Amino acid sequence: MKKLSIIILFLFFCQYAKSQAFLNVKKDFLLEKLKRAQADISIEKSEDGTELVSADLKKSRVIYVIKNNICVACGIYPMSIEAEELLLTSINKNAMKLEDNKWRGISEVAVIDISYSKKENGYPFYYFESTPLTKQNPDFTRAVLKTESGVLLAYTNAEHSITLKAEGLDIRTIGETLLMIDNKGFDCSTIMYELDKSIPQKSTDPEKNLLLNYMGWELSYIEDQFKTKVKSSHEFKTINNKIYLLWSYDVPDLKTNNDLDSNSTKIIKNYNLNSVCFGHLLRCIVPIGSASEVLPTTQFLERIAKTVELHEHPIEFHELQDAINEGKIK
Repeated sequence: MKKLSIIILFLFFCQYAKSQAFLNVKKDFLLEKLKRAQADISIEKSEDGTELVSADLKKSRVIYVIKNNICVACGIYPMSIEAEELLLTSINKNAMKLEDNKWRGISEVAVIDISYSKKENGYPFYYFESTPLTKQNPDFTRAVLKTESGVLLAYTNAEHSITLKAEGLDIRTIGETLLMIDNKGFDCSTIMYELDKSIPQKSTDPEKNLLLNYMGWELSYIEDQFKTKVKSSHEFKTINNKIYLLWSYDVPDLKTNNDLDSNSTKIIKNYNLNSVCFGHLLRCIVPIGSASEVLPTTQFLERIAKTVELHEHPIEFHELQDAINEGKIK
């Protein structure tokens, strides 16, 4: 059986932002958004550490499930016909109807299952839950450190460390691995992945074959979930004597006849940059919403690749922060 080390990856929250269905974002970010919406908020904590955040908005009541400081699910009670229409518009824009009262959507790297039921109080209830493709390997600890030019990402374990930089003026940490850089989603993580032997070998080079195997596994998963072929493309890049796989795929078009909001944000393609680092996969992902973003996105990812440094020793995050404060790292 294939062994995967799995992390909960982000739902690109802008897809459902109008309905307040935020998933896989940090608790602090969620509370900030709810306070800005002037929501009446209450929090309950169970013995296992799970928190329920209830938010009463003007036209909806939302309950968020928080585990390990991350929102992993949410339920929405729309309190008016207008609120329910807005919610259904968002769902139909971003999800495919599976059967009565069930939908399935897709974010950059997660499958979103949505269900409908009617509660005893008579209000309709919509439940959102995401299933990730991959999970961050706990072997590496990550730090996000702001620099003069953008952000430094650092990963370390007992024997090795990895650093890379991304340029940007406005840097925000949204989820467990998600950053917003100048209002663009950027996810970076390390994962453990073993070859899926059901996927034919695509290269005699072990490193290239591993990268292609992972790409094939992720594409197969998406195609299986949505029963449709996914168009993809890829190319290998050698940057600073290191092999990278730059690949992209078209996000399945899940529009329905009930799509009422043609102007809302929609992801059309995901760009991925993968490389093998100390037996792990380094994964960088950027979603795009239009063809005009293709060139800037590939250039952005290639600039990041040029900054990747691998170290045969662990690093201390506070030492990196000191170097940034002293101007040694820009």
